[in-house]
Amino acid sequence: MRVDKPIAVVSLILAWHVYAFSSSAVAGDEPAPRSGSIGAPIWPPSGPVLESVAARQDLLYSKRPSMHGSPTWIFPLDLLSTPASLVPRSRSDLQSDANVGSGSTQSPALFAVLSNTFEGGSVALKHGEVLFQGGAFVSASAGIQRESLKKTGKSEKFSSTVTDQIDLPAAAISIAGRIMPGMWLGFFREWRRSFSKTTNEVKVSGRTGLNEVASRRDMARTALGFEYQSQPFHLGLEVSTDNDDRLPSRTYSLPGRLAFGRSYWIGIGIKRTDADDKINSELSSVTTYEVSLGKQLEQVALEIGTTRQSGHLHSDAGEGSSKANILFIRAGWGEMVGLRFLGRLSIKSFATENSNHIVDKGKVFSVDLGLSRVR
Repeated sequence: MRVDKPIAVVSLILAWHVYAFSSSAVAGDEPAPRSGSIGAPIWPPSGPVLESVAARQDLLYSKRPSMHGSPTWIFPLDLLSTPASLVPRSRSDLQSDANVGSGSTQSPALFAVLSNTFEGGSVALKHGEVLFQGGAFVSASAGIQRESLKKTGKSEKFSSTVTDQIDLPAAAISIAGRIMPGMWLGFFREWRRSFSKTTNEVKVSGRTGLNEVASRRDMARTALGFEYQSQPFHLGLEVSTDNDDRLPSRTYSLPGRLAFGRSYWIGIGIKRTDADDKINSELSSVTTYEVSLGKQLEQVALEIGTTRQSGHLHSDAGEGSSKANILFIRAGWGEMVGLRFLGRLSIKSFATENSNHIVDKGKVFSVDLGLSRVR
């Protein structure tokens, strides 16, 4: 009688487990310790065994670069249109952030220097799947962002408080294709709806006047990107266009990382944004440079870096400038395939003088938290 080979192999494995368990029970009615048992299964298997199992069971294994030993895998690259990190089968993300800041506004047309306070936060869900045996990556996301800016000015008999509050629900999709191992081309599309409300409260000689204006508008953003994944290099190039009736803009970004051995990497990033402020009839261009240093431990990664922004503003009224400096530190813990926890702390100081000689200065503190599941 003919017996199929898979059934024979399963039968031998079951018989071996029964023999190992019965031998340990006879010796003392307890399983033998892991370190002293002869022929007992070892769990978890060693690294080479896991790699061998993955090669046989993961259809995508031979079609993606191995990032084992590379220290840059735990943090996704700053890209919208491509996977941004190694994804064997799927990736699910829960991301949130909170921002708080303060500053001042000074203008020749104002009766006093305004005191500013800023608060904001967002939450977003995202899920992506690898399709067509590693040939494509499709993801979708949804989230909401809230921002609030309060400006207060006072004199002996007069005070004014202007509060701007904006809610930005958004949904997005991205589709990327693998043109060769580790190399992706992608497309991103996002739809946003802005619900804004401006409240103006004026107090003069003990009397209070209140005025509120609400508005709604739709916006969209499109991005095209390129990404290359390998052990020593992780690079990206992306161009995005923001279709906003009030502030249309275009951004060019080039993020990347270079690994040194199995533990360290250097992060680099260059970004330029050109915008047209329709309300103030002002053109602006901002260039951003970022440098960071990271270290990957067995399951924990740490990174510290700095970002510098410098910009130029132009209108018929004259010229202006902007600058900002950001210091950040972020940490990650998790597995290449499994759960990952990510966190980031940053402080930003900025100063802007537009073409109408209005000067804004301030600092913003930010906390970002993320939970990812990679399969």
